[in-house]
Amino acid sequence: MITIVRVIQTCQACPSQWDAWDADGNYYYLRYRSGYGTVTQYKTENWLDAPWVDGVDESQPGWALRANSEFIANIASFEYGDPLDGSMSLEDFARHAGLGLSPDIQRTAFWRHTKNQLTEEFAGDEVALARVDEVLGGINLDEE
Repeated sequence: MITIVRVIQTCQACPSQWDAWDADGNYYYLRYRSGYGTVTQYKTENWLDAPWVDGVDESQPGWALRANSEFIANIASFEYGDPLDGSMSLEDFARHAGLGLSPDIQRTAFWRHTKNQLTEEFAGDEVALARVDEVLGGINLDEE
């Protein structure tokens, strides 16, 4: 069983998704949308930006995932709930996908992740950073 030790929630609903790592530093993309969950392993969290491999047989199932040079494997998939549902907690996702969660898991909630990204994006721009603080000021950044 894969045990997740670090997770960043990158979207709360439609889809619910996370970037996740195990103790060996392996990266997993967790996604739940429309009643369907998947766990995909990539070499790094930058898989979407990776170059595509030439000569992939597009008639084969899963060709798009295999074409990306960052793809390693589809680890798990499951169907659960209503097809209109796109929201799920990490704990429920892990249970349905057969993943373990470390008792001392390092978690970054969606709004904390959003603030971290915006702070990095607008580093040095005090006006923009003040606006980020203003917009996110009333939100509990660590609520999942």
